[in-house]
Amino acid sequence: MNTPNGTASTPSAASTGSAAAGWATNISIGQLAADLRKAKSVVVTTHAKPDGDAVGSTLALVRSLERAGVKGEIWLIGPNPKWLGDVAGSAAIRELKPGAPLSFVDGKPATDPDLCVVVDTGTWSQVAELRPWLEPRAARTIVVDHHLQGDPPMATRRVVESACASCT
Repeated sequence: MNTPNGTASTPSAASTGSAAAGWATNISIGQLAADLRKAKSVVVTTHAKPDGDAVGSTLALVRSLERAGVKGEIWLIGPNPKWLGDVAGSAAIRELKPGAPLSFVDGKPATDPDLCVVVDTGTWSQVAELRPWLEPRAARTIVVDHHLQGDPPMATRRVVESACASCT
């Protein structure tokens, strides 16, 4: 991981989750940023019934992508919090309703982005509706998480900082 002055540091065992289970950081923040900058389009998603950490993380990432000239879109598995509209601003958000066909999100055809980013979870059970869509895209998916456990096959690249209180 990077220290506050931008230099690289090695994540501690405590911050990387369970290495025995494979749930650990395997890319640096610099690599994450480079991958995001190379993409032309990115879908950012999080766990179903998103809370403040999940919504804040998706919004922060999409807003950062937009500043870098990368098209970002948020996909949220509802129900969404009532306050979402108050904080979302102009962010492109599509809501996936539980049980809805994955070929459509908000009645529009699902996009096929250059990169997918899953924030605040790395567990299939929390993104069950998106699993059939995400699984074939594991090679172009990045997980950014702070939880102790996850499903490594979800993404080939991961930043897992379990010492952090939130994903943001």
